[in-house]
Amino acid sequence: MKLKNIFTLLNSVIVIIMILLFMVLSVAVNNTNSELEWVVHTHDVINKAEGLMANMVDQETGIRGFLVTGDALYLDPYNEAIKSFDTEIDVLKITVDDNPAQVDRLHVIEALSNRWHSEVAEVYIAIKRESNSKDLYEELSKAQGKHIMDQIRYEVAEFVKVEEALLLERSIKYSKQHQLSLFAITFSIAVALVVGVIQYIVTKKVTGPLEKLTKRMRVFDPNNIDDVVIREKKTVYEVSELTTGYKKLIDELKISQNELHRLTRTDQLTDVYNRRWFDENLDLEWRRANRNNNELTLLMIDIDYFKNFNDTYGHVEGDACLKKVAAVIDNSLGRPMDNVVRFGGEEFAVLLPETDIDGGLIIAEKIRKNVEALGIENRRGDRMAVVTVSIGIACAHPSKGSNSETLLENADKAMYEAKKGGRNKSFQFSC
Repeated sequence: MKLKNIFTLLNSVIVIIMILLFMVLSVAVNNTNSELEWVVHTHDVINKAEGLMANMVDQETGIRGFLVTGDALYLDPYNEAIKSFDTEIDVLKITVDDNPAQVDRLHVIEALSNRWHSEVAEVYIAIKRESNSKDLYEELSKAQGKHIMDQIRYEVAEFVKVEEALLLERSIKYSKQHQLSLFAITFSIAVALVVGVIQYIVTKKVTGPLEKLTKRMRVFDPNNIDDVVIREKKTVYEVSELTTGYKKLIDELKISQNELHRLTRTDQLTDVYNRRWFDENLDLEWRRANRNNNELTLLMIDIDYFKNFNDTYGHVEGDACLKKVAAVIDNSLGRPMDNVVRFGGEEFAVLLPETDIDGGLIIAEKIRKNVEALGIENRRGDRMAVVTVSIGIACAHPSKGSNSETLLENADKAMYEAKKGGRNKSFQFSC
């Protein structure tokens, strides 16, 4: 066999190997992306399920505000939460329709919710309207409603537990597929480099010199030497491009992982941190404050008359208002360690590590004034007004035996006190 034929055969083999490698890589990357989509899907289901419990808490909060104050405005978020709950649970049923057991559990949660409305919430609303008793809140805390709400919490927790098990399983599959993709990429790079080296050696050490010698024996033609040099450079360039492409694939996989982590901890509307991030970092900051013997301050912020704003200007303007308020809160914080969170609906929270109650009040007032300075119109009937916020401030010293749940409860109570005091106010609890 002539050397030229050997060279042609070698190039053909190289092309076939490259095609096979690209096919293997394509399959590996597609499988990895498929597993990543499952992981994101399961994260979404867990977030929606946790949202159901947050929705029930919103309903309970609305009832609580009405029973304590007698202000019918507290029933507006209660009624909105009921509608939102029905929509969210219907979406969840469709999302998990491939799992009959989970669908059945959603039916149980829905039935318990309906029972709480009919047997507890509506009954106490009616009693409050007839008697205007101030003791109904305490009665509600001891009533059958607490038992039903505990059942709902249990069922939601069990639902989330199943989804978290699925998430763990799918995350493991994704991790294995990711490792397989990395192995395929590394193996392909290694094979490509080996093939490139072999081709270079055969061309430069065997084929090239012998062909040049044969041609020189017949007739000297320097143009053939130039052609060989060009072919050798082209081969080296292609191997380099293939290696660059593999590195890009690895970078894309890393970017996908980082983006997944960011998406699951960021509120999609306002682009600030979400409740999942808050739950994780409240515990971290609490332990850090306990370790360093520091104080930890929490602000709970609620947009005043936001239901009226949505009814008057529409939900599109409502979303725009939420974005502006979130941005103002974020810009009002002066340190990288201070973070704003969309707690739910029109509520925000701000974590202030290493901050005492007086420092928290200063930040709260700065936020309140900056939101009011936005001048976003919020007309109520014939009265012209602007969007404002009510802020509750609570401070705790973890090393003195309190807990993060109490800090959250105190901040929430302080916010309601700010509401009762006329709104557009800040109210503080001491450490």
